Amino acid sequence: MCAHHSALFRFEDGRCIEGLCTGAALDGLAVEVDAAGWVVLGR
Repeated sequence: MCAHHSALFRFEDGRCIEGLCTGAALDGLAVEVDAAGWVVLGR
């Protein structure tokens, strides 16, 4: 849920399912977890 607009998004694909953005989607970002457990941008 967007804390500012209260829009709801699906975890699976980032699609907005409720709110002003209904039908739009968030942009995906590749990430990975390194050996220390940090989440980092995908390489």
